[in-house]
Amino acid sequence: MDSGQILAPPVLQNSSANVNTQNIGTNVPVQNAVQPQVQQDASIPMDTILDASLGEVSNKLTVTFKKTVLIRDYETEVIEATNSVEFDHALIGIERMFVCAIIEIQMEYTVYVNLVSKGLITNSQLKERKKVLEQSLYSIKVKAD
Repeated sequence: MDSGQILAPPVLQNSSANVNTQNIGTNVPVQNAVQPQVQQDASIPMDTILDASLGEVSNKLTVTFKKTVLIRDYETEVIEATNSVEFDHALIGIERMFVCAIIEIQMEYTVYVNLVSKGLITNSQLKERKKVLEQSLYSIKVKAD
């Protein structure tokens, strides 16, 4: 597909003329495309985000994991797990992120083990997902250190 081309149906902008719809469904050149102007340096450093306080009054964290699984053609099942943990001290952003990640990974791994036992995913899919979960938690741990 050429740049500057989109697949139809075309959207006419600021046009009151009669339109020939014979070519709908073919490539139509993009006209009057407006690109948003973003400053290159407009960002907040991740360290600032991770150290942020959200003004919490409670030290309770609640994590919800939700996964939609295809049971058979046109039939899905939503698996949802929620877990809460309460601390005796205030948490900074990276601690909160690390704890939430651990809880979410524990719940997700449990769901995947159950999916294997039901025959909805293979053992190799479980091993693959386990590796991804371990790597993502390691990345968060490295950032926390």
